[in-house]
Amino acid sequence: MKPTVVLEGLTGEAILRALLPPELLKACHLKPIAPRSTLVSVARTHLVKNHAPTAVMFDTDTLNPTIISERIQTTRYLMADAAGDTPFDIIYSIPHIEAIFFEDTTALQRIFPQFDNFFLLRFAKTQPKEQLQVLFEKGGGPKDLNAFLDQLTSEDIEKLRASYPIQHVMAFITNNTTITA
Repeated sequence: MKPTVVLEGLTGEAILRALLPPELLKACHLKPIAPRSTLVSVARTHLVKNHAPTAVMFDTDTLNPTIISERIQTTRYLMADAAGDTPFDIIYSIPHIEAIFFEDTTALQRIFPQFDNFFLLRFAKTQPKEQLQVLFEKGGGPKDLNAFLDQLTSEDIEKLRASYPIQHVMAFITNNTTITA
């Protein structure tokens, strides 16, 4: 079975589809959960039913290290309880996956002409989803995530692939599948 990445919502899926190399996208399943579903419950059910390597990918929704650590430990415990010998992993973004776009703002500065007028580093670090939304609304560039992702260059994508969550997803898929070209 192909490894599966169970993740929160369509935003994370769109970002992974834009950033993962094509051979890794073909080698895995991305499974965004529906609103009001419990991420870990969906991942555990998938793991038990399919005996396929399963990664849980989530936003921590906080910068508090104690809360982050507790959530990771709880998720790891619940997944291990269901996994048996099936590989699994926990992949997280602090506080949201959109934070990867603010690790190096070169692409944002190129894509959004009004970037300097509407970028606040502290806001980007603590509320990256909201900072990206401000750029969509007032930055003079793309108006939504998909249009933004379409404007990323291959160089931008390579830089973004080096971020922790994307690097971790790529390693999980690579380590749990035989990739064919």
